[in-house]
Formats: sequence, structure tokens, C-alpha cells
Amino acid sequence: MNRILSLAVLSVAALILSGCSGPSAEDYNTAGLQLFQAKDYGKAAGAFKTASDMELSNANYHYNLGAAYQAAGNLDDAIFQYRAASDLHPGLLKAYEHMADCYVAKGDDNLAIRTYLQACATNPTAARPCDAFANFFLARGDTVKAEEFYRKAVAAEPANPAAHELLALFLDKHGQTDEGRKEYQKYLQLGPTNPAAVKELSELTPLDNKLPPARAE
Repeated sequence: MNRILSLAVLSVAALILSGCSGPSAEDYNTAGLQLFQAKDYGKAAGAFKTASDMELSNANYHYNLGAAYQAAGNLDDAIFQYRAASDLHPGLLKAYEHMADCYVAKGDDNLAIRTYLQACATNPTAARPCDAFANFFLARGDTVKAEEFYRKAVAAEPANPAAHELLALFLDKHGQTDEGRKEYQKYLQLGPTNPAAVKELSELTPLDNKLPPARAE
């Protein structure tokens, strides 16, 4: 048992022994995060499940449980938890993305497409789901659909500079250099006015078409 894993187990055990009320859901979630970091996804899932069972309405606990299941290769249970998370919190965009990623891993692009469409429909003023969907199409060589959703991302959130940057990168890479430069100028003019949104979209570069692995948070 490595040091991080030992600390996670001992922290929960200490909480159980130290008070009458026992550890809280957040205590179990914290232990799960430590176990996840230690790549012990089975025990992490156990801790996250306890947290989510204690607070069934907490979307983040369901998401973390889904991330642990996905990391362990348990895709059906991961999908179930991501669905629970997105139902509870439709704005939790990463839940839709990783649910779609699970469907792709299962060889079901149709359900992945339905998941992305739901994410876009329930978050009409957010660029991220459209950009993630664009990357999905780009990874499959469908540049027409990819361009459509990169443009929809800009339309959904025109003040987000990163949405313009992603469209600029796509246009430049696919022979539309003049328009790509115009979009990049918009990106520069807007600047990083929303650092959190820019950081999120920076994970979705069209240059590699890969979604980062799910990460418990």
C-alpha cells in the first residue's frame, strides 16, 4: 500500500473513530480523491459511492464516481453515474463529455452523438459542448460537421475568446486562412475576460482531437 493510499484509508478510519456522527459525505469524497490520485480506482469508487449514497443530490459526487468507474474500465456504471450527474446539474458539461467518451469506447457513436446534442440543447449559451462536439466530428474526418459546431460554439458564447481561437485554428488548418485570421483577431480583441471558460476550452484543442481523461475533482 503506497503512502497516498495509506493516508486516504487512515483518514477515513480516523474520522470513524473520532466522533459519534462519523465521517461526512465530503470526508468520503476527499478520501476518494486521494485514492483516485493513487490510481486505486476500485477503492476510490467505493469511497465516492459512499459519498453519493449519503448525498444523492450531489452531482459532483456522482461525477467523481463515474470518473472512477471509467478509469477502471467499468463503462456502463460510469455512464449511469455521469447521467445522474448531468440530470442533477445540466451545466456540468464534463459529465456529458465523458459520458459520450464512454459510448465511443463502447463503439456506440450514435449514443455519443445524442449525448453531445443534449449537452448543446441544455446549455445553449455555452461554447464548450459545441466545441467538444466539433472535436468529435473532426476526429472522424467530418470537417463539415466540425466546422458547423465550431461556428455554433462562437454563436452560443460570442464573448468567449477561446471559442474564437478554436474556430480560428480550425479554419487556418483547413484552408480558410483569411477568415481564420479574422477569428484570431476577435480572440485577441476579446482577451481572456473569463479565465475559467478559457481554461475549460483550452482543453479542447482541435489539433489533437482528444478529450483529456476523466478526472475526479
